[in-house]
Amino acid sequence: MGKTFRIYFPAVVAGLLLSGCALISGPGTTAEEHLARADALTAQRDYQGAAEAVGRASRQQPGGIALYLRQGELLEAAGQPSAARKVYLRGLDEESADPGEKKELHYRLLLLLTLKLADAEAARPLLAQLPAGSPRHLDAQGVLAYVGGRYQEALLLFEQARETTAEQDLRARALYHSALAYARAGD
Repeated sequence: MGKTFRIYFPAVVAGLLLSGCALISGPGTTAEEHLARADALTAQRDYQGAAEAVGRASRQQPGGIALYLRQGELLEAAGQPSAARKVYLRGLDEESADPGEKKELHYRLLLLLTLKLADAEAARPLLAQLPAGSPRHLDAQGVLAYVGGRYQEALLLFEQARETTAEQDLRARALYHSALAYARAGD
């Protein structure tokens, strides 16, 4: 057995190294490497793995609200809204965060609570964190109206949100919310 072990053990280790099985991100991996891995995993539609990689990068770069937003989005895409909620809440606890980025976290958390976790009551106070009349505020108001069964009001708010923003992501989100309201209203 000793001779067989000496022959096969190095071959197995070499095989693992060549296949990448033994090279899972170690303690010396930089935040940039974690993010590159997250991009690769996202391209493969491994949203859970990508979220974990972004989480590791976030722990190396505390205070990066953009990383909390990205990790939350990936967890939502992976079908883990409760985990996404925890990530958004951790981001809101960051003291050094930019106030504008925190508003984006409030907005995303409101949408998550309302549309995916069916907790409009917990979401309602977050509306006050968004600047009144802003496109995000209008869209969030529309989402709350939508889940409350006020579809025509929701549609008007979504239209206002789309008309008052130049951001393509927000326009697309408001358009998606409009489609939800039209489908529910039967139009």
